[in-house]
Amino acid sequence: MSLQSLTSASQANAESTSFAVEMNAGKISNDKYLKYLWNMYMLYDIMEDVALSMGCFAPMDPQMPGNDLPLDGLMQASDILEDFKELGGDESNPPATVAAIDEYINHIIKSIQHDKQKLMAHVYANHMGDLEGKYADKVPGSGKMYQFADMTTSKEEMKNLLDARVSDADSIECNIAYGYRQKIYEQLA
Repeated sequence: MSLQSLTSASQANAESTSFAVEMNAGKISNDKYLKYLWNMYMLYDIMEDVALSMGCFAPMDPQMPGNDLPLDGLMQASDILEDFKELGGDESNPPATVAAIDEYINHIIKSIQHDKQKLMAHVYANHMGDLEGKYADKVPGSGKMYQFADMTTSKEEMKNLLDARVSDADSIECNIAYGYRQKIYEQLA
């Protein structure tokens, strides 16, 4: 089995939530999207910071596959924050985070922050969907978080680089990531 087939049910469950369906249909309100952006910023800021400190975005790690090339430009937290501010979001008075964000952040910090491969599975599960960009032209604002303007490769090449960093053995953590995404969407709805 492939990683995609091992995670497709969890991914489909997240994408079938009313929040994801509303966003995919281009019917998400500015207020709901602001709350989504703030929640994603909180998650990605921690996840990317831990991943950066673990070398997930760095080149040539002997513990990773031989084609472990840099993931330059994949980090998104600052772009998510820019989207939030563009739509009138205020860092000093942000929307509340949903409980699933706190649970997810706790999972990263307490369970996987010292396991680079498990952390990479979460980077893969979260960033791969954003690279697809299916929401890019359906959300309020410019959608900078889906543009990856700082990438040194094409989106297709970046997807290949991400694919090379995970394997079928990472399906458990990928499914956990998709499960958290589903809970986040349900709580945002």
